[in-house]
Formats: sequence, C-alpha cells, structure tokens
Amino acid sequence: MRKLILLILLVCSSSLVYAKGMDRLMEFDLGKIPPHKTASYRHEFHEEIVNVTSLCECIKAHVYKKYDHSTEPIYVVSIEFEPSGYNGEVSQDVLLLDSKGNLITLRLKMFVE
Repeated sequence: MRKLILLILLVCSSSLVYAKGMDRLMEFDLGKIPPHKTASYRHEFHEEIVNVTSLCECIKAHVYKKYDHSTEPIYVVSIEFEPSGYNGEVSQDVLLLDSKGNLITLRLKMFVE
C-alpha cells in the first residue's frame, strides 16, 4: 500500500516538476540481453537520492551510499531487469527523487533476444 501511495505521489509530482522544467531524463542502452539472464545496471549520483521506484515488477531497484576517497557520500542506484516474457526492444523507467524534490528518470533500453 505504501508503495502504491508513493508511486501516485511520484507520478503526480512528475507532472508538476515537468511543468516547471526541473525534471531530468537520463537514457541508457544496455544492448542485447538473453531472455533468461537478469540485466544489471548501476549509476552513481553526487546528489542525495532519497527514493527509488519502478513502474514494473520486472525491475528491482534500490539506492545505497558509498564513500570513496572523500568525505562526501556517493549515492549508487542499483537496478536489475528480469527479461522473462519480453521479446525485442524494451524500455523501462526507474523514477528517482533527490533531496531537493527533483524527479530524475532513468530510462533503460535493451533488446531481449
């Protein structure tokens, strides 16, 4: 239930953010993947990511902090796509919310063989 409410809030806020021109779309092509192998992707952010959600159960996404050689944390978004049941070109979005309330959309594109 909490995930549904969060999803509704993110979708509603995305239209508001889009109207203000503050949203960000980032597209990544994962290339060809076999239908029985989970595709993984990680992306690092220097701004704090406070929430991660996807619109499909085929996507598992979460965020964690890591520290390199500086005292500032790096926020890593880890995404896994399960391609079972998909064939051909696929595009899936993962929605991120940063600490300033900005919506970031990671769009993963791939071709399921």
